[in-house]
Amino acid sequence: MEEAIVTIVAAGEDVVPASELAEALKQVREIPRLLGKKTMEVEILKEAMEYGLSRKWIAHTPLLPKDGKRQKDAQSADKKAADMLAKYERRKGICEWCYEICRYDKNHHKLGHR
Repeated sequence: MEEAIVTIVAAGEDVVPASELAEALKQVREIPRLLGKKTMEVEILKEAMEYGLSRKWIAHTPLLPKDGKRQKDAQSADKKAADMLAKYERRKGICEWCYEICRYDKNHHKLGHR
């Protein structure tokens, strides 16, 4: 052992305590693990980015109408639904005003049908 120390000192190299050497070796062993972890993170992020870029984003802002338009749309939808129901009932032969089978047109209620 003394010969090794004499050889190291004669070669002009620094002598390092065993605890520092153990710590340095521990850090060297830790590097591949950390590198593997970061490499995996990068791969996952690349795949996520490719997936996001491949999707077709049709709009960046929501396409919600303003309040007034929303109310008009709701009224329009209600009117369309009522018209569809009336058309269906006419096809069945049921009067849409008195809900009975009726041979009169829509003005018959003004004339006192009921």
